[in-house]
Amino acid sequence: MHELPLYIDLESVRAAHACWDHRWIAYLANRLVASGKMDDAFLAASSKKGTAEHDAVEIVLKGAEIELPAGVAFPDKNGKMRNEVRVRWWASEAEDLTGMVIGPPSLYEATRGLPATPEALQAYPPIEPPVFFGHYWFTGQPDLQAPNVACLDYSVARNGKLVAYRWDGEHALDPASFIW
Repeated sequence: MHELPLYIDLESVRAAHACWDHRWIAYLANRLVASGKMDDAFLAASSKKGTAEHDAVEIVLKGAEIELPAGVAFPDKNGKMRNEVRVRWWASEAEDLTGMVIGPPSLYEATRGLPATPEALQAYPPIEPPVFFGHYWFTGQPDLQAPNVACLDYSVARNGKLVAYRWDGEHALDPASFIW
């Protein structure tokens, strides 16, 4: 784990395991050692809930989450009731909370009609460099999440697709450049 960077920023293209959150990427840029790698002190601190190191690692490696409004919960794939949910950190608008969250059908049923919350509306700006991410176990045909945002995780471990993107320096990504 010490040898792998938590994110990659090459100025014209970016990659994060699950979420590119500018606030936490900036924190990591100032806190990590060369090439975005963790030292022993950072690794130890990241294992302690309530630390900035833990929060940064949780968001960049697992995805941004929000707590659902009081009384709203949904069963996950194993039947466990959840009241926190991942958000579509790349999206800039939605009619309701359903359009800002990611999860099973039961989540969409539980959030339909609830207002989108400010913390859910993070939006990766369209003027930013293209960013590639994974960790979301998408299914179906690989597609762009935004003109400059692409998920490469299409559930290969669950008989899905092993996906790559052939990037040739373009700012606006092209769905035809997905390879699987």
